[in-house]
Amino acid sequence: MGMRELITDIESLKDGDRIELHPNDQNPLHKSPFVAMFNKGYFCAENSDPFDGPDYYWRDVLAYNHGWRVLESDGKRIEDGDQ
Repeated sequence: MGMRELITDIESLKDGDRIELHPNDQNPLHKSPFVAMFNKGYFCAENSDPFDGPDYYWRDVLAYNHGWRVLESDGKRIEDGDQ
């Protein structure tokens, strides 16, 4: 199976979704793909301290990333080829 297309529709995300973000050249925090959790319009990268607040707001994600792939939604892993 091939890789899924990158998503850019923020409305498609649900609270608790684990996503793989693909940063663009302007991203000040990340230079390679990374995993984050979506919650109420905020994104917290894995291995960051949630007490420091979110790493990205939805506008930052749209400005500093090419898009994302959902890795897990509703507690279920999303495989390549699934949507």
